[in-house]
Amino acid sequence: LFYEALCASSARALPIGDLVKNLRLNLVSDYCPTMMQSIRLLCPYLESLTMNGHLWEHMLQEQYCKDQATVSIGSFLHPCGLGSCLRNLTLDAGNRLLDTIPFLTHVGQLKSLQLTGNCNFNLENLSNIHGYCPKLKSLTLETLNLSDMPINHNQTETVECVKILSAMQTLKIRYYYPLKNLGTWLDYFSKTYPNLEYMFLREVIGWRFYNGVDYLADMNNIDVNDSVRQLRTSCHQLKAVHIIDNYWCHRTIEQLLKQDPASTFTELGIVGHLTLERQTLKALGTGAWDNLKTIAVYPYTKLGSFCLDDIIPVLQALRLEHLIFAKGDESICGPVCIDIILDNCRCLKELTIKNGYVTMSVGGEQHMLRSLTLDCVEFENNIFACLSYRCPQLRHLSMNVCTDGGTNVGRGMRISFPDSKFDTVHIQNMMPSHNQLSSVKSSQIDIGSAPLYKITRAGDDVKWVYLPQLAIRRYLRLYHKETTPLPIIQCLSDRPYLLNQENLPHISESIYSGIFDESTQRMNMRGWWEAEQYRGYVLFSCESVEQLYIHGKRVMLEN
Repeated sequence: LFYEALCASSARALPIGDLVKNLRLNLVSDYCPTMMQSIRLLCPYLESLTMNGHLWEHMLQEQYCKDQATVSIGSFLHPCGLGSCLRNLTLDAGNRLLDTIPFLTHVGQLKSLQLTGNCNFNLENLSNIHGYCPKLKSLTLETLNLSDMPINHNQTETVECVKILSAMQTLKIRYYYPLKNLGTWLDYFSKTYPNLEYMFLREVIGWRFYNGVDYLADMNNIDVNDSVRQLRTSCHQLKAVHIIDNYWCHRTIEQLLKQDPASTFTELGIVGHLTLERQTLKALGTGAWDNLKTIAVYPYTKLGSFCLDDIIPVLQALRLEHLIFAKGDESICGPVCIDIILDNCRCLKELTIKNGYVTMSVGGEQHMLRSLTLDCVEFENNIFACLSYRCPQLRHLSMNVCTDGGTNVGRGMRISFPDSKFDTVHIQNMMPSHNQLSSVKSSQIDIGSAPLYKITRAGDDVKWVYLPQLAIRRYLRLYHKETTPLPIIQCLSDRPYLLNQENLPHISESIYSGIFDESTQRMNMRGWWEAEQYRGYVLFSCESVEQLYIHGKRVMLEN
């Protein structure tokens, strides 16, 4: 449909393609190279392009096809090269990532590049990327197996490319398996990125034993102190460092702190394991880090328990504005008490919690918190009313894959902020407790996120939002008793829809009686609707909300 709209408007005075700045392409059943070429040419002012892994791999396979009519991936990217507006490129190349790198020669003007793949990746591959894209300011590499093979300094072309990477400011690498020689990579960063400001290195899975080998024992005698000192000396603008690696975190961060007594760091990411991080936490607890505003704690509980109490001295000593309890291999040990965090972190403005059980006590002092993000958490029902009272400046809320832990009664998940005036609210994949919902057998339905949202603002302003799934019928009608069917909503995708206002008197009753029906088949869908209700619904209330997003899509609450 998008392609057809582009083609139909191409001859108009203002073609749709001229307005497209950001584009994400996925592999579709009617894929053809000619269509891909046309899409690119019909969007001449494209600034950001994201290509799905299956699509990219399919195009790579087409490149090596004997059919001469096949359009190569090189010719697809060629219009995106010098002279085009494209500055940001995201590619999921799967196991063809190394085959992808040479095609970057067509987009040498890129400022930001994100590559995701599954392959062995070494410093020579990294240097080749910069050789093709020397103007990069940001580079993200995802899910790689980093090799310790050093760069080949005999290659004159590669060395020349290394000298011109002063533009690089942000580097993010997520890798599998233990990185045996971090020093080799740090040495390369020191020589190549003199203006690096943000460095994020994360071991995606905390392996210790792989193929019967104890990697940590094999790495005990490796020293990276010199490499860390060189990094701090060469990258003098480095402000944010995340080294989330079971083995290297405490060795690296501790040395960085020693090399930076003036505390120029503003952001730090550490592995939250008390035994490994004891010296790091002790150093942070001295209170000498006035510029440090953000700390991210990534718990790897397979190495031992970690709980909030372990970092209370750090919270008390620092003037943090943003605290992150980030997702690890397992959940954070013990509950995360938001009031304890706020009471010990008086300047906190942003709080992010991922994976854990969240609680909050009634009463207490008010705080300055402005933004709250809850991701994969279980919560007590009363925490939101407490937050609304104790955080009067709260303006931004984001909730993803959250459950009420069985504290709500009935089918609805209640999220109530009676005193809060939000600028933005993001809600996604909410999971009401299923043990108190419908009596429909769980084996008969596909349990998922809540399909219905009741949004209540001050003055009894009530809006119902429905979130269909892709497999749901295209046109639904509401049957109220024996009356004429009333049109509710046109469902063409998985985006949320605002239910028609004239049907609101019937909505509340339909919640309990299951009276949705599909007009095209003229049959009672009571069983289907009961299954929908088994998934539960969300009752969200607040004083006001300027912008509401459900599953990443904006919901216009005003008519």
